[in-house]
Amino acid sequence: MTKVLASLPVGERVGIAFSGGLDTSVAVAWMLENGAVPYTYTADLGQYDEPDVASVPGRAAAYGEDVRRRLERARSVDMGMYFAACDRRRYLAAALEVALASVDVLLTPVNTCTPPRRADPDHITAPDGTRQPFRDFIMGYTVPQNLAGVPSVTIRAGTDEMALPCGVQLTAARGQELAALRLAEILDRELGSATPR
Repeated sequence: MTKVLASLPVGERVGIAFSGGLDTSVAVAWMLENGAVPYTYTADLGQYDEPDVASVPGRAAAYGEDVRRRLERARSVDMGMYFAACDRRRYLAAALEVALASVDVLLTPVNTCTPPRRADPDHITAPDGTRQPFRDFIMGYTVPQNLAGVPSVTIRAGTDEMALPCGVQLTAARGQELAALRLAEILDRELGSATPR
């Protein structure tokens, strides 16, 4: 049975298995905010996707200013904000489920701009000529699928005005990974003759 704590012992040490993800980061912030003294524990459980767990803390400097700023901002997230975000995620997942109920896939762009240059990978030149964060032009097209937990596939669909490749994204209903992959393969094959490689 799951037990959700509504209060904590003020001034006492409370242990928490800490992954460094959003959930445990918010939990630690909540513990501090409510007077507990969190003691975090991170274990090397042989995660297949993380060959060097010991190096994770030292990688913070490599995240870049954008990610570092977001991690710092996460410290101000309280439990109410976290639960509200969870509600919005559930609403988004339900809305995507309704949208996908009558179609095999949704076909959407991956972004609306030319990719950034290698010299400035976090920014693009917006249509109005201003320098803008690249993620502002891409996140709205890719984050909904991630939050809703639905499969999506990106394929090349042509080139932009600068002759750089651009893509489209096929999003399928939860559990329909094979449908997304099959339709992406068909579309890629059909576009292949018209798309220079």
